[in-house]
Amino acid sequence: EISFYKKIPVKLLIILVLLALVMTSSIGLFNYYFAKNAVIHSQGLEHLKWNIFSVTAVSTILCLSVFYFLMYNKLNALNQIMSASSEIAAGRLHTTPLKEGKDEFGILTKSLNKMSGDLRELVRHLNDTSNSISSSSHELSALTEQTTATSEEIGNTLNEIARGSASQASDIES
Repeated sequence: EISFYKKIPVKLLIILVLLALVMTSSIGLFNYYFAKNAVIHSQGLEHLKWNIFSVTAVSTILCLSVFYFLMYNKLNALNQIMSASSEIAAGRLHTTPLKEGKDEFGILTKSLNKMSGDLRELVRHLNDTSNSISSSSHELSALTEQTTATSEEIGNTLNEIARGSASQASDIES
């Protein structure tokens, strides 16, 4: 279970995005009042249009840049997790352990690393068990062949004894 304190980085990102939206809205309101004053003071509308456009463009670029730099590590961690899970799904269990952290992606990474280790251990155990069964099967096969050979020898010996008994019986009768 993820505690409240471990969720702070994602909550902080959400707050920053909301702050960027509020900032953009504030800039829009600033532009509105700037335009209202410019019209009142008879400044040119062309000058006003370029001021509004430049302030909006700069604030948008600034907000997107901050958002990109804040999200870069999260997206990078997500890409690493997706890549590692694809490797594990393809049967390559000896992937390099991922860097673990304290946020949601770090907890997911820790679980993925544990799952990978557990699967490696399970496969190793299955291989050991398979080798043991194979060895036991070969030993059992050899014992079966010995038992068959011994049974054939006993059968041949009993046949010889029966022929000898029959021969003695016929000699006694004659």
